[in-house]
Amino acid sequence: MRNDPKSEAAGIEARLDPTAPPDYRALAAQLAVAWRKRRPRRVGLGGGQGAGKSTLGRLIEAACAEAGLRAVVVGLDDYYLPRAQRLALAARTHPLFETRGLPGSHDVGALRAAMDALLEPGPVELPRFDKGRDDRVGTEVREGPFELVVTNPPFHDGREEDRQLITAFARSAASRKTRSGRFLAVCNRHLAYRDSLAVCFGDVGVVWEDTRFRIWSCGSPRA
Repeated sequence: MRNDPKSEAAGIEARLDPTAPPDYRALAAQLAVAWRKRRPRRVGLGGGQGAGKSTLGRLIEAACAEAGLRAVVVGLDDYYLPRAQRLALAARTHPLFETRGLPGSHDVGALRAAMDALLEPGPVELPRFDKGRDDRVGTEVREGPFELVVTNPPFHDGREEDRQLITAFARSAASRKTRSGRFLAVCNRHLAYRDSLAVCFGDVGVVWEDTRFRIWSCGSPRA
């Protein structure tokens, strides 16, 4: 018999990577316990560079495993175009394309296809990108279906936050989720995404927050 949610979350938190920040471990554990009861299909992690999205995603995947959920993290960074392709873009379009991170330096279509495929049975090949080498270093095969796909979609255009990106991501999620499902986005607390999400969903609210993070929950898509 499972404990009450608070005690269970504390137990899961204690089994997560002890070198990770305590608030990240606490958040990951609480999310895993909550999601077992009402399971989203896709979750987006939003935040600036260096905010800890990859660390939080890794903890969420581990916490979900502890809670009996199959979750997989798909990192946007792994979908940087290979260096050879970026060099070709730089020569053909603009020299800045040699530098990763600019709009157009990710293979967003492949990311979307992978997120869909991971919800279905069968193997899915995911790329891996090494920032030290500034290039892709192979692939990893994950076997679907997963009950939950977690990713950090692009919410910035260069250094500037672009609200159109979160709206486009939410619109894509709204078109794919079931009527009874929910879309959840874990974002830095200072990012005011309510209006952007409300374009796609009629039921938008905050289900959890602390001094650093805020979790937006969205229900039925707008017609």
